[in-house]
Amino acid sequence: MSQEKSGLAKRVEWLIENGDAGNVLKAAERIGVPNATLARIANGGTDSPRAHVLQQIADGYNTTIDWLLNGRGQAPTFDKKKGPAMWEWMTLLNSLNIPPKVKDAVSRLPHTLWDLTILAARENGVSDERAVRAATGWYLLEIETYRRWLRTLVRDLGREGAAAFLIENESAIRAKGVKGAFSPDNLR
Repeated sequence: MSQEKSGLAKRVEWLIENGDAGNVLKAAERIGVPNATLARIANGGTDSPRAHVLQQIADGYNTTIDWLLNGRGQAPTFDKKKGPAMWEWMTLLNSLNIPPKVKDAVSRLPHTLWDLTILAARENGVSDERAVRAATGWYLLEIETYRRWLRTLVRDLGREGAAAFLIENESAIRAKGVKGAFSPDNLR
């Protein structure tokens, strides 16, 4: 006799399927949860994971614990064009536990090049379809660059040190990001 999965198990399974192409190991490594733990939650083996595990899952998929447990609120959306580098970027950023306004400034960095590419293409009479293709390529390159920068920052300074660095440099990040001239090398 098989028992029906809980809402939590169904939602976590859905997140893994849509966010990590069904790869539990990849999802677990990306969000920093033990593989066995994530698999047990997704398979319905536990309905009461620890709070910090739920928070890591929520942060890793840019959702809330309330959505995970109860399905309340908006389900996360998955942009397949932006790929796994975007997920890792956001997961790493979420793990730093920085104030929302600093997180907002840092999270906008890769979007600047996207916006500038679309604007330049439109000003030069390029079709929206071609502009989006060009912007997507630049965006993926930009995400990868910032992801590597943030990973290096965390590796070199530790999570607390990286968070302190980002908080200390928020105004420079915001100003340079808005102008589209920010480079990770500018702040090292």
